Amino acid sequence: MHSQPFATPRVPAERGGRASATRTRLLGSLPLLAAFGLGACVAAYPQRLPGPLLLPEESAPAPAPAAPGTPSPTVTVQRDSDPVWIRRPGERGDYPLAFYSKRERVPVGSLVRTGAGGRAEVLWSPDATALALFDEGRITLGDTERDEPVMRFHSVTRALLSLTPEDRVELVGGPELVGDSLSTTGPILLESVPGSILRVTNQSKLLTRIRFRAEHLELGPGESIDLPILPHGAPARTGRARTRCCGAGSDQPIQPPSWT
Repeated sequence: MHSQPFATPRVPAERGGRASATRTRLLGSLPLLAAFGLGACVAAYPQRLPGPLLLPEESAPAPAPAAPGTPSPTVTVQRDSDPVWIRRPGERGDYPLAFYSKRERVPVGSLVRTGAGGRAEVLWSPDATALALFDEGRITLGDTERDEPVMRFHSVTRALLSLTPEDRVELVGGPELVGDSLSTTGPILLESVPGSILRVTNQSKLLTRIRFRAEHLELGPGESIDLPILPHGAPARTGRARTRCCGAGSDQPIQPPSWT
């Protein structure tokens, strides 16, 4: 009895042709199926990154044109830390500086206010006058062309100043602070201490002066002085004045003058 080798079953020619055509069509459609499946996965993927964040466009109002031949200084307020508010001349309410518009040019006569934890920088251009206001504070920008102080302090917790020779600053209660008559003076530190006292520290290398009622006080480099904040104010007075020099390291408060 002879064994026969295993024989492959024969497929009819017609049936084999149909199977080959079916396989060809399936192989040809694989790229389309893959592309469709990939697109469906991308479209339905829940962690897809969103598009760019669109922020509202806000443009600051254009400043009023200056008189011919009279260059007006430009004042820029920059928010370094929230909260910072601005009130423009003629407006009744304050508006905050947002994180996407933290720098704004404002006209003279504007009020700048900071709250607890806030920090604002006020810069005058093209002058070198600068102010850094920390925590709770409130100032008004003066018009120097009308012989007004460059800024008026209504309240202050802590502030740093840099003054040009032409600058006059009205402190809380009315005293006036001026820098050196020839060079830019700064930094000058203002601090509010308990007991209605305003402490002024000259951290520059030049002489600064304070006009307290009828007194003209000179503050040398590194010296500090405590000024009382009087209920009815202590504005600087014109006319004959007495000049005093504050000794280094004295840090003694000035008592309200007894004369009128």
